[in-house]
Amino acid sequence: MIRSARNADGRAVNARYEKLPPELKAEISEERFSKFSTKFQWAIMKEFEVEGDYMAYESLRMEVRRRVSEDTYGIMPDYVKDRLASNETLIEAQIVALSKLPWSDLGKEKEEISVPEAQAILDRSHLGLEKIKNRVLRYIACQKRIGSSYGTVLLFCGPPGVGKTSIARSIAQAMHRKLVKIPLAGVTEAAVLKGTSPIYANSRPGRIIDAIINSKSFSPLILLDEVDKIAQGFRGANPQFALLDILDSDRSEYIDDCLGIPLDLRNVIFIATANDLENISPILLDRFDLIQLPGYGPEEKEAIARGYLMRDLYAYYGIGPEELSLSDEVLAYMVEKLSAREFGVRQLNNSLRQIFEETVYCKEMGRDFRHVWEKEDVDRFFDL
Repeated sequence: MIRSARNADGRAVNARYEKLPPELKAEISEERFSKFSTKFQWAIMKEFEVEGDYMAYESLRMEVRRRVSEDTYGIMPDYVKDRLASNETLIEAQIVALSKLPWSDLGKEKEEISVPEAQAILDRSHLGLEKIKNRVLRYIACQKRIGSSYGTVLLFCGPPGVGKTSIARSIAQAMHRKLVKIPLAGVTEAAVLKGTSPIYANSRPGRIIDAIINSKSFSPLILLDEVDKIAQGFRGANPQFALLDILDSDRSEYIDDCLGIPLDLRNVIFIATANDLENISPILLDRFDLIQLPGYGPEEKEAIARGYLMRDLYAYYGIGPEELSLSDEVLAYMVEKLSAREFGVRQLNNSLRQIFEETVYCKEMGRDFRHVWEKEDVDRFFDL
């Protein structure tokens, strides 16, 4: 394949343009020719029978069609086909990833967002947090009104178990988007996020492209979980800086280093979580709209256990209050004995889950089990 060269002055020249007949050069300037797409450039070469270049294009185009299913190739955007055909070599990782991307989702009309419905979802899934809910609802309303050009990225920061991930899940549900979580704890290389160049062995796309593939949508909600736990990379390289490009407010031409093809990710919504802001670069932190989630007091934990945790556990394990009952007094006792040191309700939820598991286990074994739990039962079960 013919590559670009440089003239005596060091200026880059278009090698295809140099091979055009003089009469065509008189009609089309090099600058104008260079602005044409790869596909159009090769069409001109074929029309004027410039041997070699257009034949290479046809050969690569056939290779792509051979390695990608006919249906997938048919719905790929033209610029992707052109870029594929302009590569001299196509590694397997590129072909596999491009064939798995949800091209049929591009341009598909999205389901209408209802802000009142979003409020109902948040109220149903989270107790209190009125100011935080109001901030989230403003965000959802702006996403509905402004659309893909609204580039705000929310960062939920707070202790473990206070509901950061569950709020993101509720936002995805309210906006009718698939949620894909990318755990960032311990990530040491930017390539994990942005992919590896095809010049290296075992090249593969990054986790952003994986999220698009796994969600089967170009408009998922991607949760960047624990951005504060990204590890310092080798030789001082910090993968946090890779997020600066990913979270750029434009995002219309995001390029994964493995694929090398610009993709429009303006319809992707990014939300991040963190436990501690001190470990986040100030430059990266500036890209976020920070929402702090405080810890819960004992009374709030009891209310959450009564109104949310127990409700969800009853539904999950398929048992009812007539088979397992914990009074308000017992729940308060569990908060005091098992959840006093945590800011959130994760440990409390795990403890309640164990009680539900015990009930299910006894039922399946045909054993007698406690229908109504008392403080003494809690002490005996958890060895308090």
